[in-house]
Amino acid sequence: MLAEARGDAVTASRLLSDGASEDDAQHLADLAAMERHGEQAPPWLVGRWITRQALRWMRLRGDERYEQSLYLCLQGTYWSRADLTAGDLPPVYAKALADDWVTRELALYGHRALDEFLDDVAHPRLVEAAGSVASWTRMPLRPYRLVDRGDDRLVVSDVVTGCGHEVFDLGTGAFYPLGAEVLGRLVPVDDELWMFETLPLLIDRRTSIDIASTLPPQHANPLPWAPLVTRAIDQGRLPRMLGAGLRTPVFDDLPLLDLPDLEWEPPPDERWAELVAAGLDDEMAGWVQVLEEALTMLPRQPTALQAVVDSLDRVLASETAMAVVRDQLTGVEVAAGWEALAGQSDGELRLACVDLAATARERGDGRW
Repeated sequence: MLAEARGDAVTASRLLSDGASEDDAQHLADLAAMERHGEQAPPWLVGRWITRQALRWMRLRGDERYEQSLYLCLQGTYWSRADLTAGDLPPVYAKALADDWVTRELALYGHRALDEFLDDVAHPRLVEAAGSVASWTRMPLRPYRLVDRGDDRLVVSDVVTGCGHEVFDLGTGAFYPLGAEVLGRLVPVDDELWMFETLPLLIDRRTSIDIASTLPPQHANPLPWAPLVTRAIDQGRLPRMLGAGLRTPVFDDLPLLDLPDLEWEPPPDERWAELVAAGLDDEMAGWVQVLEEALTMLPRQPTALQAVVDSLDRVLASETAMAVVRDQLTGVEVAAGWEALAGQSDGELRLACVDLAATARERGDGRW
């Protein structure tokens, strides 16, 4: 990792080869590509190399932000089960989650780990060779429609502004059909040309419009696209695990499509069965479980905010689920969680949190 951060692909490849496994094959291929280009590597290629380094850096350090990204991706796009963690998954599913488009987006850009890597780990000469990479985290994640393509160019239309852009295409136009709508981040290649920072995520028209209408991010929801993608999965408009298999080589945007070759579903747990017995459907029981787990984490781990917001957004829509929440999630132990969420929310969400926090405090006072 340190050799790569210095821009030394030759040494990094030699060191990695000494103990390489099957999982390192693409990493070695990327290093071979960087070694072939040497000092002639275009800035966009160096920038993409750095983003991959930053994600490995988070993994190798056991970064809490990376673990939180795994959890949010798992809950939001795989299975909404509070008792389920990445450690519970079969190895092939755990690998898919680790390489998932959503996990990567949350880790590098949601938690701004790429900025930290550029500032504190990557050698200044490598950052300089990557041209405008320092600006990538300031570029918005937006929905785009693919309009036209030709040779190595792709014309896209910004769903937010309606403006058209001609972008340098590394494979998006070949992988997705024209007319498709995608969620991606355009970054500058030079003064006049842009490209997708990585292969964008295919989304449906309704989700595209929903995300466009939420931008820019609101104070109470720093990742407005995430719950909207989850809602589309819940409603059957997008497939579960939609970000799996989209990892690409450093030099193009044609995905490896390394998906699990077995069907697996997490076994039901006792708490989930209790909630279903209380009258909740399978999906709502999962969201109440996420809410239970995240509320206790929220006062000490602000990164749990998104999980609580996503869960409560769904629970509020169900009178049955709200009855369960008022009955079982208003103990004094979660009062601080409701109060923390109320301070970060507005509208109906804030009113509900204030009410639930007050109920929890009253029950705590009565207990004493």
